[in-house]
Amino acid sequence: MAAALVTGVAVHYGGNKGDVPANTKTMTYIVAPGESEWSIIEQYDKRDDPRKARDWIDQRNGLTSDELQPGQELVIPVGR
Repeated sequence: MAAALVTGVAVHYGGNKGDVPANTKTMTYIVAPGESEWSIIEQYDKRDDPRKARDWIDQRNGLTSDELQPGQELVIPVGR
């Protein structure tokens, strides 16, 4: 079971990136060994289409690769 260190919860207001609403609640997430964007989204984002959350995470965090590194900080959407 992977553990994450939540460093804060914030509300992001901005453009709709990846079809995630502009008023989406976000949190900073620390990637644990072996985690992927999909496993993180599965835990924290409850939208009907997780691809939208993945696109948002990629854009918000400037990701250009599917590979995440342990200890990497990501801003992720939470909730619905």
